[in-house]
Amino acid sequence: MSYAILRMQKIKSVGVKGMQFHNQRERESQTNPDIDYKKSKLNYDLHNRHSINFNKKVDEIIKENVQTDKKIRKDAVRLCDIVVTSDPKFFNKLTDIEIKKFFKESYEFLCNRYGNENIVYSTVHLDETTPHMHFGLVPVTKDNKLSAKEIFNRQELRDLQSDYHKFINEKGFDLERGIPSDKKGLKTQEFKKQTLKQEIESQIKEKNILQNDLKAIREDLNKYKHINIDFNDINRLEGKESFLSKDKIVLDKHDFDYLKDVAKKQLILEKEFKLLKKENRDLKTNAKYLDDYFKESQEKGWALQKENLKLKKEISNQEEILGAFQDFIKENNQTENLKVFLEERDRKIIEMEEEESWEMEL
Repeated sequence: MSYAILRMQKIKSVGVKGMQFHNQRERESQTNPDIDYKKSKLNYDLHNRHSINFNKKVDEIIKENVQTDKKIRKDAVRLCDIVVTSDPKFFNKLTDIEIKKFFKESYEFLCNRYGNENIVYSTVHLDETTPHMHFGLVPVTKDNKLSAKEIFNRQELRDLQSDYHKFINEKGFDLERGIPSDKKGLKTQEFKKQTLKQEIESQIKEKNILQNDLKAIREDLNKYKHINIDFNDINRLEGKESFLSKDKIVLDKHDFDYLKDVAKKQLILEKEFKLLKKENRDLKTNAKYLDDYFKESQEKGWALQKENLKLKKEISNQEEILGAFQDFIKENNQTENLKVFLEERDRKIIEMEEEESWEMEL
């Protein structure tokens, strides 16, 4: 049986542009070999007719729907990306029309749940190994606050999985309720380490994108810096004194038009140059924030490694104690009772890890 898969990722300001590049295939990925760019023309967006600027759209939604007297923090989550999919076996049984219906119904379910006014995109990718949909929304609460933490708490994640499973089955798609099966068997510390590793890799990708953007802007700035007005052409212009006033001169109409054209071009160049300088400053600020965040993530990774070593030592000690305890049980003919106890213990551990893995995932 196939599972309904819903996964949510929180994205801060520095990652919004990268999500745009990925969803709209604006740049060729160097890290995702599953993309077949020959099939990218099959991708489509259920929310937008044309490609959009994600940052601009997010800013518009925040301006219209978020009510606050404070400035939005730079490290605030501005976008939540929900991936909707299943396994290849499920999609292989569907026709193209049924696949389109599956994503259309999923899109409408999420729109109704989180508000159509907060949606940025709903991009269906058919050019990768498994069809899937990226559904992006700005996390605006019912009382008009920007808070992904408040919207996507642990209870909402549970309800989302249950409600979506019920909804999609009522629409005729036979799927099991989604569970975090890929993380089910992971120990808590291992899961934290894996999550942190993925987060660091994501930050490296975003940093590379920013560096490419900075390089492109610097090239544009250099072009404008080297644009010079041809002063020889200006110096050749000659004016004649006016018969009416010595303070005025008469210019040939062609020369006068040339001077006006030079003035207009200069104003346009100055305006574009200022915009590029501002964009350059903004990108530098984002790059610095990303560097700081990356260093912080590395420090967390080192702390987790130390914690893992400590836990391994504790586990080793506990295993020795457990071994002695098991020997004692066997000597006293309590093996069957121990088996029942251990089965119940393992069941409770699995339940606790499932709950904790969902909490940490968000």
